[in-house]
Amino acid sequence: MGGHGHGDVASDIVIECLASITDTEAWSDPGGSLVTQFERANSRVRDRARQLGSPGMGATAVALVVRQALASVAWVGDCRAYLCRRGALRLLTRDHTLVQDLMDQGEISSEEAALHPESHVVTRAIGGGPRVEVDVVRVPLFAEDWLLLCSDGLTGCLYEERMVMALTTPMSPQDVCRQLLADALEVGAPDNVSVIAVHMRGA
Repeated sequence: MGGHGHGDVASDIVIECLASITDTEAWSDPGGSLVTQFERANSRVRDRARQLGSPGMGATAVALVVRQALASVAWVGDCRAYLCRRGALRLLTRDHTLVQDLMDQGEISSEEAALHPESHVVTRAIGGGPRVEVDVVRVPLFAEDWLLLCSDGLTGCLYEERMVMALTTPMSPQDVCRQLLADALEVGAPDNVSVIAVHMRGA
């Protein structure tokens, strides 16, 4: 979580918790298993923050489980998940940020949000409070769909058109990630950039 200490420690804790999900858990309750591990990570991050004397320590995250062509996406904060189908990009998540709340209330426009002085302020984070509220969406998938999970370091500096260009150019998921990272660095990448691409290949 930018602007606070030990964000790398918080992120590592989230990754460790998510990596502990078993195949059985992912199969029986994919969305629930993600929520459980986000809640576990929240407790561990808060415990570690007390040990380090870093009360602002936290992380934002988005995670995905695919089971039988159904995607379960869970997130906290301003990391995002997109679905790209036949060249059309759809945002699956809703940012947990101050500016998103203001937009939802009709107080500012999307153009004003991009320039808002508090655009970096998140309203939910892993480690941000005794309890963490996790949102989950489920989306059916079809052959040739792409899923893109990313941090705000990517969405903060690349237009969606550039993201679609990478996802619709014949490349492997690894090369898509490399291309998007290169694109973000080319325009300055003012924040950390994390990207995961998933391709639902046809038969």
